[in-house]
Amino acid sequence: MGRVEAFLRPLQGESDNPGIRAFLTEGPMAPGTEWVLFAEGVRVGALVADSAIISPGECSSGLPGLAGRPLLIPQAQNAVKLLALPRVVAKHREFGPYRPLDHTYPQRVASLDMAREIRAEEGAAWPNEGFLSIRRQITVFRHRATRPATFFAATFALGDALGIGPAEPAAYSLFVMGGERADGGYRRSYSRFRSARDGKAVPSYFDKLDLDGDGSEEVLLRVFGERDAWWSVLGRRGDSWVTVFEEPCPAPGG
Repeated sequence: MGRVEAFLRPLQGESDNPGIRAFLTEGPMAPGTEWVLFAEGVRVGALVADSAIISPGECSSGLPGLAGRPLLIPQAQNAVKLLALPRVVAKHREFGPYRPLDHTYPQRVASLDMAREIRAEEGAAWPNEGFLSIRRQITVFRHRATRPATFFAATFALGDALGIGPAEPAAYSLFVMGGERADGGYRRSYSRFRSARDGKAVPSYFDKLDLDGDGSEEVLLRVFGERDAWWSVLGRRGDSWVTVFEEPCPAPGG
C-alpha cells in the first residue's frame, strides 16, 4: 500500500473544517460501524461502535473518538492499550499471539546510559538523584519486519510528568529508543530532547501497528503538552527510526 508518509494526514477540527464532526459521527464513525482491534501490533478482537465521543485535551480540536464494548481474544483480556482500524481496511489481517514483553536489567541500564549521553550532548542539567529518578516509562517491543529486532523505548522527564499539565521553568524531557546488537548490547536508534523553554512536548511509547499494511509496523507515540496531547508516528529505516508523522498542535508549546 506504500509508505506510511503517503497517507497519514492531519485531520482538521471543526473550526478549520466546519461540519467535519457531523460527517464523522454520521458516517465513518457512526453507531454500528465495525472496527478491528489491535494490541502489541497483532489483531486481538473487534468492536462495534456505540457512539462517538469528544475527548478533552486533544490537539485535534475536539474531533470524536469511538465508544463501544470490545470483544477480545482470551490472551488480550487485560490489554490496556488498544488501537482500531476500520474493518473494511483490516478484515484480512490475521489474529496473532498477544505477548507483551517485560524489560530486562540490561535494557534498563542501557536506557540510563543513553539518557546520560544525550544530556551531555544537550548540555542539560543533571538530575539531583540521577536518571533513574526521572525515568517515567520504559517499554520493550519486538518489531516484525524483514529483519526482526527487539527495541526498548524510555521517557525521562526532569521537573515534569508524563501527562498534560504545566512544567517547571527549567524542565526538560528526553525520549530514547535502543535496538539490540548482535553482541547482546544496545545501540541508540532514536532520540528526542525537548526543553520546556521551547514548549512542553513529552513523548511516551503507546503501541506499534502496521498502519499502511506494508508488513512493517510503525510506532505510535503519545506526546503530552501543557494543555493538550497529540500523536507522533515513527517508521523504521534499517536499524534506526525516524519521525514520519506529527499531529500539529495549535496551542503554543502544546
